[in-house]
Amino acid sequence: MAQKPQRIIEVAVIDKVGPITAERLMAMSEAEWGLLRQRITDARRGRDHRSIAACLRCGGAVFIKARAFRQKRLPYFAHFKGAVAACPWFTGDTQDPDSLKAGQYHGHQESPAHRLICEQIAQLAKQDPSCTRVAVDTYLAPTAGGHGRYPDVLVTYTNGRTVAFEIQLSNTFQTEISDRSLHYRREGVGLIWVLLGHELQSGDLPQSFRDVILRHRDNAFVLDQAAIETSLAARRLMLTCFLRKSDGSFGDERQVAVNDLTFPETGWPYYEDRVTPSLLARGEAVRAPWKVALQARTDFSYSELTTPAFIAANSDLCARVPGLALWQHQNLDRWQFAHFIAVMFSTLRYAAGRSRTTLPDSRTSRRCSTASCRDTPSCPSRRFFKRCSPEPRQAPCSRAPSACTSEGHSSWARAI
Repeated sequence: MAQKPQRIIEVAVIDKVGPITAERLMAMSEAEWGLLRQRITDARRGRDHRSIAACLRCGGAVFIKARAFRQKRLPYFAHFKGAVAACPWFTGDTQDPDSLKAGQYHGHQESPAHRLICEQIAQLAKQDPSCTRVAVDTYLAPTAGGHGRYPDVLVTYTNGRTVAFEIQLSNTFQTEISDRSLHYRREGVGLIWVLLGHELQSGDLPQSFRDVILRHRDNAFVLDQAAIETSLAARRLMLTCFLRKSDGSFGDERQVAVNDLTFPETGWPYYEDRVTPSLLARGEAVRAPWKVALQARTDFSYSELTTPAFIAANSDLCARVPGLALWQHQNLDRWQFAHFIAVMFSTLRYAAGRSRTTLPDSRTSRRCSTASCRDTPSCPSRRFFKRCSPEPRQAPCSRAPSACTSEGHSSWARAI
């Protein structure tokens, strides 16, 4: 009897990232897995149609889907259309995005409400003396090859900047968002995705709206009554920008003009970056316990691997990276893991020009003192280092404190 397919891909291998388990994916913040979802889709929809995420079992291309659960979104890996059905983790054949889009619109690409908002944005933009051209639903021919686009509203300003305004009133597809993003990036056109605003008050914001807002670094641009009134008074197009808070809600709204926004070299414009600071803070929170455990000093003892500082640092990382605790239990080698962390810290500091590594002096360095170790290939340390006895410009000994008295044991602790 054929094995019943599991409806979950347990591990996916991501290009330049490595393997990510389903558990680890769900442990990520929405911004983290959302950015990864963008990267996978953009690579797939790019001109070379690269697949940068693969199922560990069958090697088939995968992407990240999300399902609603108690006003949250739970991410999971899914196979692209055409995956191997024999894969034990086969998640079912997905539908082609273009077919889904055709079914959604039933042959009608624009509603009367959508057309009305496009015309309204165009009229407000024409008031601006710095606006030189406004076009509604007009073909934009490609300059870099490929297919052109029909932006909802295309505005050109006297400073040479061209901005496409895309209006979203209903759910759309990540592939459509990606296609437009890639096209306008190639053409050097800024992209602002405009929402109606009422969906922000919903406790269950559709995933496509979340995708758009994340690309704007958690800024939601809305054409509401306040924006219209401000635009008429200022005689230039203004939008209400809602900033996403840490709890997922939206607030801190303000009216902004195009020249108030930051246009990065890659990515969509934004008023205030609400994504990057939180990601940096999350990274710093992961490093903080290890900075305490690996404070530089000259009297480092390897018995400290069992002290509360090291235990706390290791436990914190195991809680953030599912599967790490099991790996450590199976390998029984916490020392090598701690050494790896120290090497990474030292490398980063050296790259930043702030290295404080102190290698042992060649006149005082000693070889491994155990009777069984004579710096021979049989020494376990040689699995990781060229010599058990460290000398200037070489890595310190990797043996446990009970097996080695090399002065190199204290050198790597000074690296951070």
